[in-house]
Amino acid sequence: MSKTPNGSEPLPLVSVVLLSYARPKLFAEALESVVRQTYPNLEILAVDNPSEASDEIAALARRYAQVKLIQNAENLGFATGMNVGIQKAAGDYIYLTEDDLVLEPDCVGELVRYALADPSAGLISGLMYNKEGGTFRSAGGRLTMGSMFKMEVFGDGEEDRGQFPVPFEVTYIPGAMVFASRELWKSLGGFRDDFFMYFEDVELCLRARRQGYRITIVPSAKARHFEPPPMPASDLLVFHKFKNSLSVYILHAAFPALTAVLLRQILIELPALVITDRHLAVLQLRAFRATWGRRGELWRQRRAWQAQESARTEEPAGGAAA
Repeated sequence: MSKTPNGSEPLPLVSVVLLSYARPKLFAEALESVVRQTYPNLEILAVDNPSEASDEIAALARRYAQVKLIQNAENLGFATGMNVGIQKAAGDYIYLTEDDLVLEPDCVGELVRYALADPSAGLISGLMYNKEGGTFRSAGGRLTMGSMFKMEVFGDGEEDRGQFPVPFEVTYIPGAMVFASRELWKSLGGFRDDFFMYFEDVELCLRARRQGYRITIVPSAKARHFEPPPMPASDLLVFHKFKNSLSVYILHAAFPALTAVLLRQILIELPALVITDRHLAVLQLRAFRATWGRRGELWRQRRAWQAQESARTEEPAGGAAA
């Protein structure tokens, strides 16, 4: 087992979960960046959602003896695809990444260094850059669940002028760059399987904070994101984006904000779409009906979390942290 630089204690095992779907050229570069991490005690799991490129992706993964390839039988999306990797991981810590991200060589090592120095750390991420442009893509962000949903992404599009010199807390990190202890992942239960894709990271961050965990950006941990080519949103994307955004509000928003969002969507936005874009209106109606059909389950989860929060605030000073 690998040891710390002074040889006193073994380094924790870190499981890196690399999710892949239909992008073998990007996957090859992303996987190589994981294999070349300077941190010496890694377990690497490549999780592939099936596509026409799966054979090529499998061949790329098998070039490296240390890579464990997990081939899903069907496309499980981002949320459940990542959950498969989390469930299979054996590490003391688990780091999530994706096939369109290239890690700097010391990315994982920097995250481990911070986690060991601050055992109370919750979810941890780093700085994400645009690979070609070199500007920031994300330095975490801030979520606002008011009558309108707002997500402020720190640093987005800015040049790196050293504006993020030390670790700092945020309320949002992207799901493709998340590091946490195995115990924390077990406590949270990973992403919501019903989210498939989009808003799964928003919901995870909101849930983590409700359970009392901090979310931190470690600027010395860096990754570079391939800029996605411009293309119209697919029907599948629009459906899940609308469904999941509404689900997030039912689960986490204050009741007045939830009421305002529901009334606006039912009385203003959907009728307007029927006139201007009937196809989009049909997609949003399908998403609304799918979410409304699960309102009982979502509301029970909301009430359970509220009860846990109330119990936590009523604990006497010095009581055990939730």
